[in-house]
Parts: sequence; structure tokens; C-alpha cells
Amino acid sequence: MKRFDLILGVAAGLMAAGPGAGADERYPAADFTPQVLTQNQALIAQHQAAAAQRAQAERAEAVAGAGEGGGVLKENAPLAVAVLALGGLVFWRTRQRPAPGEPPPVAVPAPPAGETRVARYLQRLGAAPGGETRVAQYLRRLEATPAGGETRVARYLKNRDAGR
Repeated sequence: MKRFDLILGVAAGLMAAGPGAGADERYPAADFTPQVLTQNQALIAQHQAAAAQRAQAERAEAVAGAGEGGGVLKENAPLAVAVLALGGLVFWRTRQRPAPGEPPPVAVPAPPAGETRVARYLQRLGAAPGGETRVAQYLRRLEATPAGGETRVARYLKNRDAGR
């Protein structure tokens, strides 16, 4: 019950202090009053008229320029195509030939039919001294142990139990 009285007292105190939490007179926005800003319609109309005149002048220049023959790009288009074709031809010719003194490319022999890289790797391992793989070693040891033989896990468990 005492806890409920404490919570109720704190809530009542906060509600009583609420109106006193106003802005101080020294605070810059304490006496703020909003103002309505209006637009200058005469200035807006003047700018719209100037923009319309500029657009009309640009259209007139474009129409006058189109009647003169299409500009520099249309006059020089065949020359530009010829220069690009000549540049491509030179690039293609120099790229086809090997550099002087460079040996000709060596053809890589194809592996025998049905032989994979893994098979060739395993052949090289078998030809090398002690080239037996881990799997082959495991299988050889497994065959060497008798059927009732003791495995490493069994030996570990036996030695662990004997050490206690």
C-alpha cells in the first residue's frame, strides 16, 4: 500500500508542476507569433514573361540553324565513318600478328580418351616412391587387422579406464 501512495504522490506532484514548466521571458521564442508571407504576383509575372521570350528566341535560332544544312556533324559524318573504319583496320591487323621474336603459340595436347586429371594425378602418386594415398594406407591396415582385433578407439577406452 505504501508503494501505491508513493506512485500516486509523484504523479500528483508532476501534474501540479506542469503549468509552471512554461518558457521564460529570456527564451528567444517565448513571444513567437506566426506571420503570413505573401507572394509578389507582379515579380512572378515579370519572370514568366522573360522565360517565355528566351524560349521563343531559342526556338527561332534552332529553326534558323536547321535550314543551314544540318550542322557540322552531318557534313562530316562520312569522313568520321572512314576514319573509324581505318582505325579499326589498323588495330585488327596489328593484333593478329605475333610480336617479332615471340615463339609461336604451343598447342596443349589433349589427354587420352577417358582419362581425367584426377586419374593422371593418382597415376603419378602411384609411380612415385611411397606414393600410396591415405585411403589406400587405411584400407591396407584395415585388412591387416584381424576381425576381432582391437581398434584404436577400443585401446583408448581401455587405457583410459586403466588409468583411473
